[in-house]
Amino acid sequence: MGAAPALVRRYDWQTVSFQPLQLVFVGLESLRILKQAAWRQRLTDRQVEDIFCNNVRRLLGLAA
Repeated sequence: MGAAPALVRRYDWQTVSFQPLQLVFVGLESLRILKQAAWRQRLTDRQVEDIFCNNVRRLLGLAA
């Protein structure tokens, strides 16, 4: 494990006050990084669609 998980464990999350806008930026950054990882791994359009759409549909019981 690197330094980041250790920092997360030591951080006092009780004192954090998240603002809605900050959460949006965290979500967008997560999506951007996932997209970048897909490009670097040269995933097909079908594989990316599975990650972003089909897996969620299966979890929600919406798969055709």
